[in-house]
Amino acid sequence: MALVAKELGETTLISFGRGKIWPGVSQFDTPVLRVSRNWRKDLDRVLLGHRGHSSVVWLSKGLDPLSKVASYVRRRYPDTTVILDLDDDDAALAIAFRKSSMTNHLKLSWFRRGNPWRIRKSQDAIASVADSFTFSTHALATRYPNSYVPYARVPHVRVPASVKARQSRLKDGNLHFGCFGTLRPHKGSQLLLDIMRADRDLTLVTFRNCGLGVPLSTDCNWLEIDPATPLDRAYANIDVAVIPITDSNAGAQYQLPAKIVDAMRARVPIVATPTPAIEEIAGDAISPLRHDQTYGEIIGLIRKAAMSNLSHSSGNRFMEVLTPQAAAVELENLLGRKDCS
Repeated sequence: MALVAKELGETTLISFGRGKIWPGVSQFDTPVLRVSRNWRKDLDRVLLGHRGHSSVVWLSKGLDPLSKVASYVRRRYPDTTVILDLDDDDAALAIAFRKSSMTNHLKLSWFRRGNPWRIRKSQDAIASVADSFTFSTHALATRYPNSYVPYARVPHVRVPASVKARQSRLKDGNLHFGCFGTLRPHKGSQLLLDIMRADRDLTLVTFRNCGLGVPLSTDCNWLEIDPATPLDRAYANIDVAVIPITDSNAGAQYQLPAKIVDAMRARVPIVATPTPAIEEIAGDAISPLRHDQTYGEIIGLIRKAAMSNLSHSSGNRFMEVLTPQAAAVELENLLGRKDCS
């Protein structure tokens, strides 16, 4: 979001809490202003510092205490535009998490802000005072009330990378595949391990401590790299990005994985499940991975993708919709609508 906002004007990125910042933020150059109990004073300092200019408060996800922020801004700064950004169906993700075990059910009790009903309540409270909305995909917008308008599609974006031609490892039979970030077994990432163990001529490449456990003594074809490795260098280690989504829950189906954005930016061939969100953004830049395919069929799909021109398609599609400049056009059009004035 900050990358897109910076295309249109001076941007301040604000985060609640005093815990550890998400490690992935190190991949970006936007400083984070941390706030907690005194957030009103911090917000006043930012907004009053821009007095005389058009200001926009763009709220991500809408979980508590952002409903309080939206109400405060609307009351104290009535000329400020308030936008609610929704990149996931977080309530659906929370419902799936609660259903997975009794422990998880207790973790997201009503008293936790991650409780699915509290998420919806907070988002609806923001929607009642928001001027407009942004969604990561049009598909995701269909998961929310029709009253969440006007809206624009603003997906996860990345600054274009300078990518050198990648030398395929197919010649020596040692094809590298995988993807980078936290991998969730319940969404299908376990398939990466299964494929790696089904064909030892394929090397799985992931970040260390990615969420899939630790390699077995027989997993000589699992290469773990430092999670602090810049994504450009990380993706230079693989010939094919494989991004499976096996969870049928709406939260998983309508989520746009940042991993697919990163893979498209890196211009690697992609094998991925064509969920509504992925299919909308990636289009024909992916080789579709179906849930009923055998390991042999999936391995063949990966090898075929490595020899295809999908890398060109993914790179071209990335430039069309996933750069800060492309998304900023959509946001600027939204801000310019009469309904947002």
